[in-house]
Amino acid sequence: MDVNHGDWDCTLEDGGRALRLGMRRVKGLREDEAKAIVDAVRASGPFVTPLDLWKAAGVSAASLRALARADAFGSMNLDRQHALWQLQRLPNKPLPLLERATEIRTNVGLPPIEEVEQVSRDYHTLGLSLKAHPLSFMRSRLSRRGVVTAVDAKDERCSPHGRRVAVAGMVLFRHRPGTAKGVMFMTIEDETGRVDLIVRPRIFERYREAAVYSRLVLACGCVERKGRVVHVLVNAFENIEPWTPKLPHLSRDFR
Repeated sequence: MDVNHGDWDCTLEDGGRALRLGMRRVKGLREDEAKAIVDAVRASGPFVTPLDLWKAAGVSAASLRALARADAFGSMNLDRQHALWQLQRLPNKPLPLLERATEIRTNVGLPPIEEVEQVSRDYHTLGLSLKAHPLSFMRSRLSRRGVVTAVDAKDERCSPHGRRVAVAGMVLFRHRPGTAKGVMFMTIEDETGRVDLIVRPRIFERYREAAVYSRLVLACGCVERKGRVVHVLVNAFENIEPWTPKLPHLSRDFR
């Protein structure tokens, strides 16, 4: 995503081989403000500073700050913190009498932000990150615990039917339908992909706290295969949120 090269919706680029995220993913950004930015870029862009874009598009500084938090100023050679620095003093709307007052010092040195923090901020503003997956920062520790990746858990050569495995990931979905007799279905995701988990009532009750409330879990169980369908039948859970103090906030889908 980039203010000089994006649209409200996601778009295909490079002959359909690449997907550019749309501005609709940015929390706190209205559609009409995003489209005003797109129109300004098409008419007069690409812009070289956030101030120039702000004046041309006539959008609120709050909208540009939302885009800065989403790290959308890369084409201006600005990372998240430098873009926010340049936008922090802007009034909500550009006014002619304020043009000189809004001149911004650009040659400021700001401390770098750790990659794990960058990824966490991406998840907070976009719901995903193209930089890295949160589990990748924990892989060494997970490997020492014998935890396999999602791709290895689904690979029949690495994890045949009936093999005991440990998998870990961010919880994407939880579903406990009334017709399933207390069985819960869960999907977790690590840096290699997703794993589907099945949790029987006895295990659900024993590990209820981790199963229901954890955003980041380690699950142990047996691989079950039926054709192309692969899941792990869980017999133990562990909440591993304390392993990282910078876990991104994710909503829980539990129906």
